[in-house]
Formats: sequence, C-alpha cells, structure tokens
Amino acid sequence: MKSVQKKDERLKVLMVEHHSPGNRYVLELAREMKNECDLTVFCDMRNDLQAEGIRWKRRFYNGGKGKAAAVLEYGRTLLELEHEIRCGHYDVLHIQSFKKASAEMKLYEQTRRYYRMLVMTVHNVLPHEPAPGDAALYGRFYRACDLLIVHNDASKQELKDKFDIPDEKIRVIPRGLYTTYRIDENARDDDERVHFLNFGRIRPYKGVDILLKAISLMEEKDRARCRFVIRGEQYPKLDPTDYAALIQKYHIGDCVEFDNTRVPEEEIPKLIGNADFLLFPYRKIYGSGVLLMSYTYGIPVVASDVPTFVEGTDGGKAGILFRSEDPEAMKNALLQAMKTTDEQRKAYKEAICAIVEERHNWKTTAHQTVTAFRQLLDADRSATQRPEYDLQAIEQLLTECADASCDAFLKNGHANPGNNGPYGCTDTPVRNTAHWLIIYAYLWKTKGEEKYRTLALRFARYLLEEQGRGSSGAIACVAHGASDHLNGLIGQAWTIEALVYAYETFGEKAYLDCAAAIFHSQRFDVKTGFWKRVEPDGTVLSYDCTLNHQVWFALSGLLLLRHREDAEIRRQTERHLKLLEREYFGVHSTGLIRHFGAMKRPRKAFIGLYAKQYVKYAGLRMKVLKPQKVDILTQEEGYHLFELFGYAHIRQLRPDYRLFRRRDFKKALAYDRDLDTLNRRLGTDRPETMNQYAYGYNSPAYELPFIDLMFYGRPEEQKVQKLLEMQKSLCYDERTRRMDRHNADPETLTARLYELVCFCDGCRQMR
Repeated sequence: MKSVQKKDERLKVLMVEHHSPGNRYVLELAREMKNECDLTVFCDMRNDLQAEGIRWKRRFYNGGKGKAAAVLEYGRTLLELEHEIRCGHYDVLHIQSFKKASAEMKLYEQTRRYYRMLVMTVHNVLPHEPAPGDAALYGRFYRACDLLIVHNDASKQELKDKFDIPDEKIRVIPRGLYTTYRIDENARDDDERVHFLNFGRIRPYKGVDILLKAISLMEEKDRARCRFVIRGEQYPKLDPTDYAALIQKYHIGDCVEFDNTRVPEEEIPKLIGNADFLLFPYRKIYGSGVLLMSYTYGIPVVASDVPTFVEGTDGGKAGILFRSEDPEAMKNALLQAMKTTDEQRKAYKEAICAIVEERHNWKTTAHQTVTAFRQLLDADRSATQRPEYDLQAIEQLLTECADASCDAFLKNGHANPGNNGPYGCTDTPVRNTAHWLIIYAYLWKTKGEEKYRTLALRFARYLLEEQGRGSSGAIACVAHGASDHLNGLIGQAWTIEALVYAYETFGEKAYLDCAAAIFHSQRFDVKTGFWKRVEPDGTVLSYDCTLNHQVWFALSGLLLLRHREDAEIRRQTERHLKLLEREYFGVHSTGLIRHFGAMKRPRKAFIGLYAKQYVKYAGLRMKVLKPQKVDILTQEEGYHLFELFGYAHIRQLRPDYRLFRRRDFKKALAYDRDLDTLNRRLGTDRPETMNQYAYGYNSPAYELPFIDLMFYGRPEEQKVQKLLEMQKSLCYDERTRRMDRHNADPETLTARLYELVCFCDGCRQMR
C-alpha cells in the first residue's frame, strides 16, 4: 500500500480569519506560508487587498448592517464556509479567530470528516473579557483540536494548567515582525521632552487607569519633562471607563494627550517613530502585536512583569519591567526610563535586534507552522496506520460505466429507468438518475472533466423538475407495479441523498430546499417512530414496514441536518433512532439481520406484519413452506450487507450512536466477515444458484468495503479487489461496459455503482 501522502506533496491548507486580509499578522504569515503549502484564506468580504499566490475567499461578513441583516449575512457566511470545507479537500483547517465562537466551533466539529487536521492559533487563551461559560466552551474546542499554536511559553503553560492540554499537542511558534511598516525618519519633533506612547485598542485589561495613576504619583517637575500619548479606539461596551475624567481628576492634562479614536494606518509610522518608549501597563496578556510593532521600530518598552512581557523582552533586556497592577512601581519605571543614557539605549536596541533575529522572522514562523502540520500528519499515520487504498481500479470501473452512458443520458436529460431489481416494477427515471448524479458529481470533483459536471447538473435539475410535479412534495420513483409510487420511503431517501451530494459539490441552495421538501412530505408518527408514506398527490398510505427503508429515511434526515438546522427533521430523526435502538433492530441467533426488524414490545400497528413474518419463519424451518414461494430468509441473506451499509452511513454521521455498542449489532457485523463463507452462502458458484438479492441487486462488492471502512477502519485491499473481481465476473459485460449479465435489472445494478463513491470519498477524507 502506498503512503497517505508523499513528503514532496504540498499540503492544502484553509486558514479562517474574519479580519483578514486586513489583519497584518495573517497577511505576513500567509505571504510566507504560500511558499510551503497550497494556501486558501477565508476572510473579510470587504477587503480587496491582493497577495500573489494566495487564494483569498472574501466571504466573511464583518458588520456594517442592521441587526436582522447582519444575522442573515452571518448565516450566509457560515453556509459558504461550510461548503468550502466540505468541497475543498483540505488537509488542514487552520483557525485564527472567531466572530461568534460557539457557532463556528460547532461548524468545525460537524465538518470534521472533511479535513484531516484541525489547528488553532491561540492568540488569547480566553477572550479578553470572557463571558460565563467561555472557559468550558473554549476548553472543549481546544481538546477537539489536533494542534494548538501559541506564541510564547506563558500561553502554553496556561493551556496546560487551565485546560489540561497535553504538552505534545501545543507548539510554541513566535510570530514575525511587521514588514509593512517603515519608520518615518522625519517623525521626531523638536520637543525635548521624553516621549512615552501607549498605543492600541483601549480595553480594561490593558491598564490605562494604572498608567494614569502612575503619572499622577510623579512629582510635577518630573512630569514637566515628559509627554504621554495615549492613542487607540475605545469601545464603551467593552470599556466604559471615562479616562478623560480621570486625567482631569488627577490634574495631569498638561503632560497627557488622550485620543480614544481609531489611529489611521498612515499615521502609525509618525506616531511610533516619535516615541522614546512604548508603554504596556497590562494586567494580563497572552501575546501583544503592539510589542512586536515597537520592535519593528527598535523602540524599547516599559512593561508590566506579566509572563508574556517577561518572556517577550528576554527578562527585561529590551526595556524596563515593573510589578503588574502597581502604579507606584510603574512610576519608578517611568522615572528610570527618563534617566536612560545613550549607552543604555544602545543596549536596548542590541537586545531587540537579538530577540528579533532569534525569534521573530516570518519565514521561520511559516516554516515552523507548516513543519508542525507535516509532523503531526506523519505521527497520525504512524499511530493509526491508516492505509491509502489505490482507488484506481474502482474509479476506472466508475469511469468506464459512466462514459458508456454519457451520450444517451445527455440526449434524454436523465438516466434510464430500471425495474427495481428482482421486484419487476416499472420505475420512473428518478431513482437511477439520483444514483448517477452522485457518480457524475464525484467524477467531476476528482477528474475535472466538463462532461461530468454537465451531466450532474442536468440530472440535479431533472430531479427538481420531477419533484415539482406533485402536490405533496414527494417524488414519483415508480410508474406502476408496486404498492405505491414512491418506492417506499427509500425511494425518497435515495433522492434526498443525491440532492444533498449535489449541494455539497455545487453549493446550489435549491438542491437542499428540494431535499428538505421531500423529507417533510412524509408523515411521521411520534408514538411508533415510523413514517407513513405520502404519495406525490397527497394520498396518505400506511407505514412503510421494511425496516431498512425507515432507517435510510432517517439517514437522509441526518444528511440534511449537516447543512441546515431544522427542528422538525431533528425531532423526527432523533425519535426514530431512539426507538430503533430500543425496540426495532433485531437479528437471528446467527447474527443475520431481520429484514422487518424486531418488536420488543407489542405495537398494535405492526401486529399483523410481525405475525405474518413469524408464520413464514416457522413454516420454512418446519419445511412446511417452500423457500421459492416464501423466500424471506433468502431475502434477508441478500439484504444483510445493504442493511449494514445504511448503518455505516449513520456511523459516519453519529459515531457514538448507542446501537453500535450492542452485542446483537456486533454479532450482525461479524456475520459473513469471511469472504469465502459469504460467497458460498450467496451461491456464487453458478449463476442459477446465485441469490438474486445479492450480487445482482445489493452487491457485496459495492457495500462491504464501505462497511469495513466505517466500522473497522482497515478493510483489506485484497478483499476489496476480490469483491470487484467477483462482481465483474458475475455481472459485468466488457463489451457494453454495464452490469448486463445474470441479474434482473441491469440499469439499476449499474447505477448502484454509486455506492462505491461512498467508499472512495471515505478513503479520500482519511488522507
């Protein structure tokens, strides 16, 4: 087996930052990371800054509208971000910030299977003004991440102490300096006073009140030799302190210039270039961009002795440290700064140069970041030993069959209808069109050929048109020859599955709306946890008593819930899954799944059905009834893997579903694990003895690889190869490139190749 990823392959990285590309940290980092990986930045929609070699996805709504419009725009942002994650095939999802942490964290966790590694740069261990519950919220997310990047050892230690994050999960990577700022050589004015600057957004944790108190403690003659400039935007909701009133109260207006509005970008070089020292009276901080900005200009600092500044100044070599939250100590530090000699200034600048050279280089930062990604992915491969399957044989079969039908499908605008396998109904084209839609969408994603995209879009449009013909929202899958026109619930579920896949591939909201309308068309009974069938014309029929139909319909609801929150769909699917686990799932003593399930407590609605089934079971065992007349056991043998295939999908979406821990379910998984035993039981020695519900309809070659992938993680490649060889030897015609041999419905059996797409997608997501 080949390794998951060759070392010389470029990683695909999606970075999310709702301030970017206006955020200079991400801009600087991205400019270097693009040289080591394939980088996409999902960013602020209002910014048009360009940087060659980086794909900017300007989709993040970042304010500027009324409350209702803002909520709608933000919702649109999340939908577009979800689509980007699902369809981008990214190796790494790298989070830089949150706009609304709870919503975005949930999105990243729900889309976890679409990328290989979740990384967050923890600029602040907790928000500066944490709300109740933030510690629990962020702690859960940090533990869910594969890697946390911090800029200093102090932040690393706090992650370990506060959230019990293991050491090996945290990587300290210092950030670089701002290369886009240049000092203004003409910035210095003629004022001979010592210039102190406190710069940046004004927040309570930054201690501006401590600075003002320290200034007030200075003697008047010392204040006369100083000029203090406090500049930065103040948000009253985050910091309601009236600093102007404090300045007036302390009578220090003669030496303090206070401006709590935003500093324009073009003024920064002059503002900082005119300073002798930058001031950091912070109460607490995890990392400071302004500190590095001072280093960009070579300006020493006066800073509180919080761990971040102790580490960031190399123990005070790049400036003067004082005891945090102590105005008297800060006053003394200011007096010490005023007495700084030229020799001391030179020493400060040399220390700053050494710190910058050693730690703060963007090229080094980017290299260490991408190296951390690669090391973690390599470690993950070694730990889990996940194989990469050579999908070439499967994709070649999909391509051959898809190409063989392209011309006919393009001409008709839909796939050819089948007759529902051995059941001999007259189907509409809907079912097979839905299956082929998934195949062509997959081939478009993996091969990029326009013909596949054209067919997939045309087939999706056909499903929309057909669904619109009825009045109830249901779609007609059977023309005649069955008890309904729906192909039971499963006909509706297969259509929903295809429309959701089309939405994931192309992002067209109409596909999701149509899928939801089909789901809502069927009538749910809370008491039984089953759905009754509703025809396209609105006629309400009885329950669909085939258990796998109910399970697949619940699965289609879970697929929809991945993309939109719908309280009714959630209520129905959760109720069904709860009762399925408690009451309905059942196996024979051998582990063979009961086609119509079990009934752990009597339900009047199902008494007749179950009585009829048990009469059939008893008659077969006592040899009173002939198997060819009542072939329920043959049917269950042929459907066993199809039943598990549906549960494998649920496992993919709900890995903690309690049913999977039950002994009888594990017994069902163990049934027919051996390929020789499976083929012998299904009568594959001769076409005339072959179980008509198996390779000719519910093919183990289509279904078993995905089942093994979801429940065991490591299906044997040789086993997958043998299954494909068996399928082709029994049913495939090399001349027509279809499953034309030894089955009752070649059109449907060929279309059901789409089930292999589930395995292929699963393997690709594990890479």
